[in-house]
Amino acid sequence: MEGKKVSYLTERIFEVQSSPSAAENIKIVKKAVQKVADKYNEEKYESFANVQQAIYESIEEEGKIVNDRIAEAVFENNHSAKQEYLDYVERTNFTEDVPTNVTKFEKKYSKQKLKLANGIEITVPIELYWDKEIIEFINNPDGTISVMIKNVEEIMNKF
Repeated sequence: MEGKKVSYLTERIFEVQSSPSAAENIKIVKKAVQKVADKYNEEKYESFANVQQAIYESIEEEGKIVNDRIAEAVFENNHSAKQEYLDYVERTNFTEDVPTNVTKFEKKYSKQKLKLANGIEITVPIELYWDKEIIEFINNPDGTISVMIKNVEEIMNKF
C-alpha cells in the first residue's frame, strides 16, 4: 500500500498493530547493533559474530530471541553502549515472544559466514569460531585483518 508492505487485514480492517516476525526482529537487532557498534568503534565482524552466537544460543535454549542476552554478548564491557542498544531496540516494535521455527533458525545461525574484502568466503561452525587453536583474526599495524586457519588435517574441494 503506497509503496510499503502493510498487514492490510490487521492494520487497516481490525486496526491493531501486528507483532514482527522473527526475521523482522533479527533485522531490528542487526540495525541496532550496527548503529551502536559504529558509534563506539567496535569491529563489525566481531559484533555481528557475537550477535549471531547470542541469537543461536537464545533460540536453542529458550525458543525465543532474548534481547538482554544479545546486549550482554555484544557489549559486555561497555555499559553505555549496552544501554544505548537496549534503548534503541525498545523504541522499535521488537518483541521477544515471537514464535519461531526453531530448527530453521538454529541451522541458519549455527555457522558464521564471513566474506572477506578480497572475495574469499569462509564458513565456520559457531562452536569453532572462538577457538584460537582453529581460527584466529589478527589486527595488523596497517589496519588490515589477517585470518589464520590452524591445525587443518585435510582440505577437501566441494566441487
